[in-house]
Amino acid sequence: MNPTGAATWTVAGQYVVDLERHGDAWRISGITLRLAYEEGDRALAEVAMKRVAAGSGGRVAAQPNRT
Repeated sequence: MNPTGAATWTVAGQYVVDLERHGDAWRISGITLRLAYEEGDRALAEVAMKRVAAGSGGRVAAQPNRT
């Protein structure tokens, strides 16, 4: 559980990926999420960002110390 009270935030939809041709290669020029629905606590994204910024959550916390 987090400070906001809900344990999850679920987002569902489709990604639209825009591509541009550069010579022989394709490059992604944009990505848009077309939201179908969401449920739960949207504030969880802010909680997660604060944990990562503090080095106490996500991939930042899982990485070994590289000194």
